[in-house]
Amino acid sequence: MLKILLKKRYILTVIFISIIISGYTQPKETFSNQNNTFDLEPSALRQYILEKNKDFMLIDVRTPKEYNQGYIPTAVLIPYNEIESHTDEIPKEKLIVLYCRSGGRAGIAASKLKALGYKKVVNFGGINRWTYELEKK
Repeated sequence: MLKILLKKRYILTVIFISIIISGYTQPKETFSNQNNTFDLEPSALRQYILEKNKDFMLIDVRTPKEYNQGYIPTAVLIPYNEIESHTDEIPKEKLIVLYCRSGGRAGIAASKLKALGYKKVVNFGGINRWTYELEKK
């Protein structure tokens, strides 16, 4: 009986260690060009910003009033209903990350950009997902 209990405890310990070693605590970030899916966790977006990564552009698609109340660092303001008239400012080769208050307007802007031929477009969702410091004008 004692041998069985020790064996079960050993197996659970090995599973637990395997989960930790496999990167369970790493930021979730995956991208596939084939199906245009991307999941970007706030910690991964923060890393892009801290590293001053030039391969992405962060766009706040809210109103100017909302933007001035607080925005994610490095974000450029382009309201969702004006996104099509600003494509000369949005490079097609970069990862484009969009956000708004709750994700709805960012989804509309993402759909418009995809229809215009942008391949790497991410709806980050709402600014409420950002648990780090905001900048203000």
